[in-house]
Order: sequence, then C-alpha cells, then structure tokens
Amino acid sequence: MASHPTGQPTDRRGARGPAPRLSAAARAPRRADRAGGRGAELLRPARHQHHSHGHHDRGEPRHAGGGALQLPRPEGRSPHPHRVLSAVPQLHHRRVQQRAPLPGPARRPGGIRTAGRPAQRGRRARLLTAPGGVDPQLLTRARGALLGLVIGNQLGVPTERLGTAAAIRNAFPQGVRDLARPPEGSPFDDDAALALLLADSLAERGDFDANDVAQRWLNWMKQDGRGIGLTTQRALRFVERGMEPFEAGRAALAAGMAASNGSVMRCLPVALRYHANADRLVRVSAQQAAITHADERCTWGSVAVNLAARELLHGNRHFVEDVLHHLEGAAPRPLLEAIQRVPWEQERDLPVAVQGEYGYVVHCVEIAFWCALHRPALEEALIFLAEAGGDTDTNAAVAGALLGARDGEACLPPRWLDQLGRASARGVSELAERLITGASGRP
Repeated sequence: MASHPTGQPTDRRGARGPAPRLSAAARAPRRADRAGGRGAELLRPARHQHHSHGHHDRGEPRHAGGGALQLPRPEGRSPHPHRVLSAVPQLHHRRVQQRAPLPGPARRPGGIRTAGRPAQRGRRARLLTAPGGVDPQLLTRARGALLGLVIGNQLGVPTERLGTAAAIRNAFPQGVRDLARPPEGSPFDDDAALALLLADSLAERGDFDANDVAQRWLNWMKQDGRGIGLTTQRALRFVERGMEPFEAGRAALAAGMAASNGSVMRCLPVALRYHANADRLVRVSAQQAAITHADERCTWGSVAVNLAARELLHGNRHFVEDVLHHLEGAAPRPLLEAIQRVPWEQERDLPVAVQGEYGYVVHCVEIAFWCALHRPALEEALIFLAEAGGDTDTNAAVAGALLGARDGEACLPPRWLDQLGRASARGVSELAERLITGASGRP
C-alpha cells in the first residue's frame, strides 16, 4: 500500500487523487472502461535516446547574462513559499449549467478527412446528426482545439530560447510564419507529446488513471524527452524510482521546483473527455497537474484552462465570467487577479516576455485567455506569440488550444496542416473525436 496525496493509504493500481466532496452525480460509481483500444500511435518510438537539457527550465531559475532569475512567489505563504493543493478543486456546490450544443452544420475543411471507408464516413455523419448523437459543431471545435495546441507548440519551438522580441526579429527577419520540421525520430515537442499521451490514456482507459498517465510520460521521457522541463523531469524521475504519481509531484515541489507552465500546456484532453461533467473535469484537471506540478497555481491553472475550453467548446465566447464564477474563493489570488484583468487588458500589457518570469504558469493562463477573448483569428494570434518572446512555444500551444476550441478546425491555415503532415493531422483529429464521443456516453 502506498501513500495518497492526503496521506491515506491507496492501492498502487489505482493511484487516485484526493477525494473531495462532490455532487451526487459525481459521487456515483465510476464506470471506467478498462477494455481499452488501439492508441492513436501518434508518438512513434524515437530512433535515439535524448534528454534535452538545453531546453529552458519551464519557469525554473535560469541564468541569462550572468544573473539568476526567479519566478514570483505566492504572497503571504510562510514559512514555505509554495502551497500544495491539499484537496482536489471543487465547484463549491455551485449549480453548473450544462450548456446545450449550438445547432448548425459542421464546417470541415477539405484538407481534413474523416477516417474510414466512404460508407463508414456516411454512416458516421448520419449518427452525429441523429437525435442523441454528438453535435457536429462540438466535434469540429474539439478537433480544432487539439490541433491548435499541437500547431501552436510547433510554431513557437524555434523561437522559445531567444528570449525577447528583438532577438527573434534578428533571427527571423521575415517573421515566423511556418512550422519548423521536427527532428528525425522526434515528431513532437514536450507540450504536444505529453498532451497527446494524456489524450491517448483517457481514450483507451475510458477514465483518468494516474499510474497509466505517469508511466506513458516516463516512457516518452526515456525514449525521446525533447524539450522536457526540469519540473516534469524531476517528478518523473521520482516515479521511475517507485514513487506514486502524486507523491512524486509533491516531492518535486519540495525540491524547489517553481510554478511553471508544464501542467497547463498538456491539460486540454481532460476538457475534451469531461466537457459534459464539470465536477469531473475540475477534479481530473487538478490530478493530471499534480503528477508533476503540485503547486496550487499549477493545479488551479489547469482547472482554469479546461473550464475555459469547456465553455468555448459549447459556444460560449464570453467565457471569462463563467470561469471566474467557478474559481472565486478557491483558486489562488495571483491566478484570479490575472484572469480578472483579461477583459480590459491591452495587448501591450500582456506579460509575454517578463524577464525572470518566462514560463510562469499564471502568465501563460492570462495570455491564452486574452487571445481567446480578444484576438479575432487563430493564425495572427499564434504568429504574434511566436514572435513576442518569452516561452513562445507553450504560450502559443495553450492559446492555440483555446482559439481552436472557439473557432473549430476551419480556423487552421491549410499550410500549417500540410507542414504538420496530413497523417499527423488526421491522427490528432481522430484522437479528439475519440475523447468527445467517449465523453457522450460516460460519467
């Protein structure tokens, strides 16, 4: 028997997170589908073993110009500067509105095809529009969200270590307009890789399994690990030594890991899987974060991003107020204040490249919310973030997820889908569909 985040013993096979007081529906027995299924196979085994220690530290202290740079610490948190999430976030008995999907035809760009034979595609279309089927607009938004995350990440990778907008302009005088080709044998950077592995686990297992997710992440780190941050790496090393997933996250925090954005860059699949169950979405969003990022700003940051994605998936473009309604009185003050600024904040005031705070999770959430609320088009938003400096790849990944959830796959430039690879794009789209269709029939 191993130790649970609350200190209670738990069976190692489950590795469940803290058990909050949930609604009656959420307290019903969970029906996790253990039958499994064939994975999306998006992450091909690497042809080499490589740990990218040269990648920036996802918010950890780093040296630039000889000075050690530190992320901001929470206010009034003595003696320890961080606070571990002692219980999984809950919605404080607020009534959660289950929004009905908006009517209307699906918009599918010609470049993305539904998998299967023609007869199967026709049958799928009839099922999706039949009473009780999955709304086509929900599907196109889900595909747009996961593709937006992957594309945003890949667009921002070449500039993530350059620091400032001026340095990026010097390195890319023509601007950043296209996706860079990934290294041979390493199709995805850590943002996309960890998100897709989480998505695959949710789709195959039918519910969240912390041990399964942690093991997938660990295997990827040992086989590839491109771009992995120090916080994630430290926690997964603890898992490798036999620690339970949530214990590993707490150990990484105790070792001095800062409130970096590694949990929010990968959290979107939880919103796709649990978009119909807000209580479960909140719980699992925090749990996936706590495996590596136990700081409450990271756990609640993941909750905030997924609540926003849920609202956007269901057609609510004015999502900030709803997210704040769920977070007030529970989430840490720096995160609440950052989200409260979003409706009136000007672009020039966004904390995209604050020296010493690259990769800070609160800044990442604020930037993504601002883009999803104010930017009219995904393409211009992601180009802006790729050229703005700071943690370009993760800022663009999280913003791309929310913008894709808002506008659907039709907002993605065809050239980016070509540069990603049509096979990869189809695989990501199908994985998003599996999460959404699984959510329609599960708790």
